[in-house]
This record gives sequence, structure tokens and C-alpha cells, in this order.
Amino acid sequence: MSLRSSTSFIKQTRKGNVVKVVREHYLRDDIGTGVGSSLQEDASCFIIPDTNVVLHQITILEHPSITNAIILQTVLNEVRNQNYNIYKRIRTLIEDKSGKHFYVFSNEHHRETYVGERQISESMNDRNDKAIRVTALWYMRKLAESKPIYLLTNDKENLRKAREMEITAKTIHDYVRECVSESNYPEELLDLLNYTDEIKDSDEMVDEEGNCQNKLFEDHLPMNTLLRRIKTKKLHQGRITVNRNNINEAFVSLRSMQELVVDLKGKNELKGVSDTKSAEEELGAIIGNSDATTETSENPILSTEVFNTVLIKNFKHMNRSIHGDIVAVEILPKSEWSRPSSITIMDDNDIDLENNHPLTGTSESDSSEKSLTSSFYSRFVNSERLIPTGKVVGIIKRNWRSYCGSLDEDTDSEEGLNKVLFVPVDRCIPKIRIVSRQCKELMNKRICVMIDGWSVNSKYPDGHYISTIGEIYNTDTESEVILLEHDVPHYKFSQSIIDCLPPKDWQPTEKDMERRRDLRHLNIVSVDPPGCTDIDDALHAIQLPDGSIEIGVHIADVTNFVKEGTAIDIEAAKRGTTVYLVDRRIEMLPSLLTNNLCSLRQHVDRLAFSVIWKFSPEGDIKSVDYTKSLIRSRKSMTYEEAQKVIDDKERDDELATDLRLLMQISKILKKKRNEAGSLTLASPAVKFSMEAESSNPTDVELYQLRETNSMVEEFMLLANIAVAKKITKEFPMVACLRRHPPVNPKKFEPLLEMLKRHGINLDISSSKILNETLSNIRSSGLIKDKYMDTLVRIMVTRCMEQAVYFISGDCSQEEYWHYGLAVPIYTHFTSPIRRYADVIVHRLLGAAIGYYPLTEKVTDREYSRRLMNDLNKRNRMSQYAQRSSVELYTNVYFNSNPITSERAYITQMKSNGIVVFIPRFGFEHVIFLTKDNVQYSNITFNEETDSLVFEDQNKPTITLTVFEHVNIRIYVKTSKNYRRKLCVEVVEPGIMKLGADFPYHIVNNQEVDAKTSKQKTLIIQKEKGMQRSTETANDDKKRKRKDELVQKLKKKK
Repeated sequence: MSLRSSTSFIKQTRKGNVVKVVREHYLRDDIGTGVGSSLQEDASCFIIPDTNVVLHQITILEHPSITNAIILQTVLNEVRNQNYNIYKRIRTLIEDKSGKHFYVFSNEHHRETYVGERQISESMNDRNDKAIRVTALWYMRKLAESKPIYLLTNDKENLRKAREMEITAKTIHDYVRECVSESNYPEELLDLLNYTDEIKDSDEMVDEEGNCQNKLFEDHLPMNTLLRRIKTKKLHQGRITVNRNNINEAFVSLRSMQELVVDLKGKNELKGVSDTKSAEEELGAIIGNSDATTETSENPILSTEVFNTVLIKNFKHMNRSIHGDIVAVEILPKSEWSRPSSITIMDDNDIDLENNHPLTGTSESDSSEKSLTSSFYSRFVNSERLIPTGKVVGIIKRNWRSYCGSLDEDTDSEEGLNKVLFVPVDRCIPKIRIVSRQCKELMNKRICVMIDGWSVNSKYPDGHYISTIGEIYNTDTESEVILLEHDVPHYKFSQSIIDCLPPKDWQPTEKDMERRRDLRHLNIVSVDPPGCTDIDDALHAIQLPDGSIEIGVHIADVTNFVKEGTAIDIEAAKRGTTVYLVDRRIEMLPSLLTNNLCSLRQHVDRLAFSVIWKFSPEGDIKSVDYTKSLIRSRKSMTYEEAQKVIDDKERDDELATDLRLLMQISKILKKKRNEAGSLTLASPAVKFSMEAESSNPTDVELYQLRETNSMVEEFMLLANIAVAKKITKEFPMVACLRRHPPVNPKKFEPLLEMLKRHGINLDISSSKILNETLSNIRSSGLIKDKYMDTLVRIMVTRCMEQAVYFISGDCSQEEYWHYGLAVPIYTHFTSPIRRYADVIVHRLLGAAIGYYPLTEKVTDREYSRRLMNDLNKRNRMSQYAQRSSVELYTNVYFNSNPITSERAYITQMKSNGIVVFIPRFGFEHVIFLTKDNVQYSNITFNEETDSLVFEDQNKPTITLTVFEHVNIRIYVKTSKNYRRKLCVEVVEPGIMKLGADFPYHIVNNQEVDAKTSKQKTLIIQKEKGMQRSTETANDDKKRKRKDELVQKLKKKK
């Protein structure tokens, strides 16, 4: 080893200190080729992909047939800097031990392949390309007699220079085609190729100088220009979010240091750009209303508002950005400012490229909760105010991923290589153009596609096919799509994780009992939903001789099996949470732990972490104790079974007595919580009855809550609060806590204004006052329909901020507050089988009671902060996946069980449709109203009253308003190429032309089946009645004969 070069430079640190940095570059000559260690000696050839091939053809490299690749250090460094997700994917291939044989060659540290620092006259890209060519030539000289070496590059200049150096260089397309033609590779590789740098768009026009004509979009500014203008605040950086209800609109959420201070009095003129602190100093407060007309010294009027969101009004101004990208946006002149449209557009055939006026769309909608208009749109859509409007001028960071969907149903499946449109299931993503030779095979299939690029003269981005998931509308396929779209890890646990598990017949040992309390003598029970196998928690209650009450919450001791830093711990942290779909459960931990060794099943010994309180008879806490324990549950019960035991007045056994004691204390706890301001909100939850063989839903209904649900909930909340206090006291800087931020008044504005128009005033100044005003709605008589109270609570719930995990040292104690529960501190402790946050809290609590020392990893605030962010994301994606699964099975149910009449409530009004909520099934749906499906010739949208007025000369005028109920019918319509669409139509009042596609034959068959079933039941009942009559007659004969025999015996005596 020898020192090749040494460089030094001076730089200033963030604190202002000036330091000298010295970098030394060491070179070696003992770095091998990798053949025989990582690369196979009997390989037919070796490939060296350049940076662009790795970035744009990673799917090809991941295919099992591609092996024995040499990944240069130069390439690896470039990929890491340009796309970290692809870097992780290539690292996975390098670390694969099952047959990929990818080898990393440290060309930057080999004496013969190091090309030195970048020269003044060359770019960094040119320098790196030179390094790749020099290394490829070195490999050819080393292995020329044994194996062919192929440099794979799609860069024309790099290809030319490589061939001048007599390097065997090919494009990735030529290499794959040759291998396929020689039958070395399967033909499916041809569909996995990214063709964007080889096949030009058919609509692309190039002039004599090579410049594109007929551009649909503006060119993106170079990155250095973007960063310079963002720094000088001429441009603004943020994440773009497409409106799910109108794909022609989007908004960019600006970072906090780039908020806009807008002069509301000066017709929404942009007053300046400020960071958060200076904005607060200037405004004193942030308001959302500028309707006042006078200003006095007693009542000063704020004339400005801080905006952290910029509206992007049309598809052209989105400028090829994809939902989730980090973009640079330029604010348009105030004369071009606008406000969100009230039109709903769901079909990108209606994409508006030319102007600010959205078109009217009539496509089906995504009826999941995520499809609701965001609070930003709701706040301004019915307002006369104009808001900052801009256009995207560059992309800071792409958020591209693989997308699930299907080929456009109008695709012509011709033989050979075809350009076809792919339709993602996520409606925020535009259609993607791919090149495929297997269009026939892919029709009516769910497939995965990756975006490769987006030309300025193309309406759609270009991409390539990755894989086929399965048949459209097959429930297994659609569930797989849900998991992929929401980034839910659902692969099988690796062998390294399985190796961490104890044996199946594991039993607690004497070592396990060290410093544990033996609680097997207690009458401990668990109460869970029916069919629950991952039982996290159990309870006990004892009436003590002194009149006080001992209550214990016992939680599965998962950390006894999941040791910090092991493979199983790393995987659990990555998964974050167990995801519950309608038809399956995606475990955070292997089933041996979740369903067996950690599950607190009845009649078996289990390790637990227990929190035990002593209560006064009045329900006041006298003491609390924390201990590791060994328990044996006496009974595993469902909520319904526990409720029946409590309600059965004839039962006075130990189980009934303990359950009633738990119920008594839980009611006291709940009353105290409500008095403190805990919110009682509503969120519709449905359950499905499934057919055993097909797993298809046979019925769907809202989940019924019982008092026992509340009983268990109260003690879980109490345990979480107690543990939060304990770990924060012992570890004030690194405790894992959960907070629910107070309501954001801006998010509530649209709802409050709408309720006010209907005579309902909500006060959101505190959770206690909000709860009181919600409770007063029904008693005030303002709501005539009893379900409207529930509906208002659901709408309030959706305006709330999301609860999040955080590290105690990152927030002030005032910010610990949990708004929904009205408690000063809170965490998650009670579900370690299915939540990784609870595993962290168990480790903190174990250290807090001195059971073991706290590790260095847990005290690392930066690591903990990243972990909390990851867990928040996983928790959010889990919720979305669960909702999508419910939506999927609801649609499957309607496909075979159309509904002819069902009550629904209007929750939103659009100028071209209404949004209805169906209580029985717990979901919302957009009903589009067009001239083709409405019976009235004139429809007027009144924004001030949230109403639609239907008028016609020969018909009575009908007015629909928010909160009004309508009767609807629900069915599934099969369109071209067997595509299904959920249809919801208003039956009463009669405003719509009811479609002829309603499947009356299914309804008629169901009625016939029901009638036949009823007749069979009557016949069976009649037969049973006749049988009972015959049995009664026979019994009478037997009694008569018996009496006669008795009389004869008496006479003989």
C-alpha cells in the first residue's frame, strides 16, 4: 500500500469555526478480480454495467438470469448520490448469496485503475466514465484468455470511446437481444428493458439542430440554477400532492423556511417571503379571514396571512412532476392567482394542458377515505379569495417507485413490440406508456411498471414492465396490489430471522424466572375480538381485605424473545407494525411468537410485563407497580362472552365477580377522562362474514361495540399513561412517547363554516369544550336524524391532526399533550406483538425498573428520531392499507349482492356531483351528475348554502343540501374487457336517470332463493311440528299403558 495523493482545503463549520481538512488517497495493488470468490469461474462471461445502466435498468439486473456482474466502486458511489433507493436495491444484489454473484471492485483504490482527480477541463461525469473504461480495459487484459468481458453502456459518447480503446462494449439492449436470440436468456427480459433511450416518441419532432418541437411542457431548469434561486428565495421548494378529486390540480407544501407572507388587503399581493419566526413576529397571529372592512385601535385588523401551500392550477404547470416529488415552484403574477375548482375530475383523458379551466369529467372515483378533498382545497374551494398560484420549473428529487395497475382497456393487442398505456391504480399517478410484446397476455392482469422518464413533448411518462401480479379482481391479486401500493413489507421471514426463534416446545426455565414475579395464582383473563390469536394483553382484579381493589394489566413480554440488534429485531423495526387486512394478517413477527409463545393463551405459562395498581373503592389510584412476571391465563374470552358473563345476574362465581369489578373501575376511569376533556368521536368500522371455501364476503355490517370493549380500552389507556410517566421520569431525553397535536383551526374552517350555515356552532378552543358542544348538538334539536350526530363526529374526526410517535427530548413538556385523550403524557406499551414502538417502550421500562441496563443504541437520539419517523410512516401506510382492503371486499360483496335501496347522507357538494356516506357499509362515494345521467335540464350549484338545485319546466324543483339523506342503489358494473366499476345512483328523490345496467337478475335470483329458503324452512317446521305431534301421541299412549299396568298391580295386591 502506498500514498498516492493528498489534498487539503479550508472550510467553515456551521458554528463559524474555520478548519483545515486533509484528505489522503491510498492505493493498493493486491485487489483481486473477484473470480473464484464472488464471481463464478465457470461463468460464460462477465458484465460491467455503467452508472446509467444501473440507474435505468435495475429491473434487468435483478432478474435471476443476470449473474456474474462486476459493480465498480465509481458506479456504486454515483448511484448512491443520485438515487438512494436504487442504491439499496443494487446493494441487495451484491449481498445476495443465493446465486447472483455480483462483485464490487474497488477501482478507485487500485494502483492500475485509479484515474486521478477530475481535470479542470472535464466534468465529473466525464471523469467517472473514463474510470469505468480504464477498469473495463484492465479486466479484459486480466481475463481475456479465460472469459469475455462486456462493458454495458447506453451513453453514445462512452460507447464510442470504449470501442476506440478496443473494449468490448455494447448497449444493454443489444446485449439482452443477443443473449435472448442465442437462448441464453428468457424472452421476458425484452419486456423488462427500459426503452426510453432507444425508442423515440412517435409524436416527437426534431429540427435540423436536434431540438424538440411541439413541446407540451417547459424544460426543467438545471439543478445548480434551481438551488441558487431557492437560496435567494426566487423559487420555492416543496413536495407536490395531486388532488385525488381533480387530477388537473395539485398543491406544493412549502418547507417551513419558505412560507409566503401574503398581503390580503392588497388583493392577495405577494408581500414577501419570510421564515416562520419573522412571519410570527410580523403578523402576531395567523388568520384565515380578511372580510372585515374597518380597522380601529381597539380591534386591529391583520392584513396578511402566512401561506405554506402553493396551488398548481393545471396539468401543464405540474410540468411532468409526479405525486410526491420534491419540486421547485415559481410563483405566478397575482393576476394569474386562482382558487381550487369545485369540479371533480378522475379520468386523465380530461387532462387540461392548455389553460386554467378544468374540464368536466365523468369517470368512476376512488371511494376510499383518502379520496376526500384535502383541507387545503376545502378551505378555499367555496371562497372568493385568490391564493398563491405557481408552476413547477424543476425537480429537486424524484419520488418514482414501481406502480401497480393494468393496461388501458382500449389497448389493441397486436403481435410484436407495441406501445401501450398502463393505468395505475393510484389515481394521482398519470397513465404510463410502456413498450411490450406480450399485450395479449397482460390484458386483464394486474402488473407492475416503473417510470423511466418523461419527455417535454409527451403527454405521458415512459416506463417499462416489471412483473405480473395476477388476474384483475381476484381477491388475492388485489390484496397483493394493496400491500405493494402502500409499501407494506410482506415477504417471508428469512432463515436468519427464523434462526432467532426458540424451539416450538419452549417452556419457561429457572433462568427466565430470575427477578420475575410468579403471578400464576391470580385469576387472569383476556378479552379480545372473536378469532384473535395474537393476544397481547390480559387483566385481573382482586378485592383486598382492606377494601381497596388490586387491578393488573399483563402484557406479553416480547423483548424476552426479540433481543436488540438481532436479525429478528432489525426486521421488526423495518416492518413497524402488523397490518390487518380483511382476508389476512401481515405479521410484524413470525407466527411462532405472535400466535404461540408470546400470545397470552389460556391454561399455559407465559412471560409478561405487568403493571399493577391499588385503587380505592372510589376509583382513586393509591399506588402503581411495574414488574416482569410469569402468568397463566384462566380464560380467553371474546367481548361478547365477557359481556354475557357480566350481565348474567345468576352468576356469582369468581370470573363473574372479577369482570364486574373491572367494569366498575373502568366506568369510573372513563367518567374522569370525559370530565377532563377526552373526546368521544366516531370512525366507521365494518366487519365481514366470509364464506369458508371461497373466502368471499357473504355479509357486511358495522362493527358493534359493547361495554366490555370500553372496559378493556380504559385499562390499556391507563397502563400506557402510567408507563409513559415512568420512562420519561427515568429517561427524559430519549423516552418514546405518542402525542396528538391540538386541532389546526385552518383545517376546521370548511367544516365549521358548513355547520354554521346549518345552525350548528362548534367550539374547538379545547377538547373539553369541543366534546361538550358535540354532546349538545342532539339535545339542542338542531339535528332531526339521529344518525347525523354520528356523521358530524365522523367529519370532526377527519379534521383532526394525526397522532405521532416522538422522542421526549425533541419537544417541550407542553407539546407532550394528547389532545384526543386529554392527558398530559402518553405512549404505546400494550401491544408489543403487533407494534414495534411498544417493543422500544418495553426496553425502556425494563431499564427504568433496573431489570437490565439501557443500551447505547436506545440512548442515540438521532437513531431514535429516525426510527420514530419510520414508525409513523409505517403506521400511516398500515391504516391506508386496511381501509383499501375494506373497500376491496365491500366491492366484492356488491358484485354478487347489489343493493336496490339504501339510505345515504350527503357530506359534500360539488358543482358536478355529490359525495354521500353510506352508514350501513361505512364508506363514502362520489356520485357524478352529468347531462347524460340527470333527468333535469338545469342544475345550479349554490356554494353559499352547500346545495344543488334541480329545475325543469315540467317537473317539481328539487334541492339537495349537505346533511340531507337520500336513497341510493349500489351495484357493480362490468365494462369493456371485464373491468368492474362500483356504481352508486340516487333513487329518491328522482333526480337521476337510472342506468339499465343494474343486475336485476341477481336480485331476482336472491329473492327466489330467499323465498325457496323460507318455504323450505316452513316445510321443515311443519314436518317438525307433525313429528312433535306424533311423538306427543305416542307419549300419551305410553302413559296410558303405564297407568293401566299400575292399576292391575294394585288390584293383585
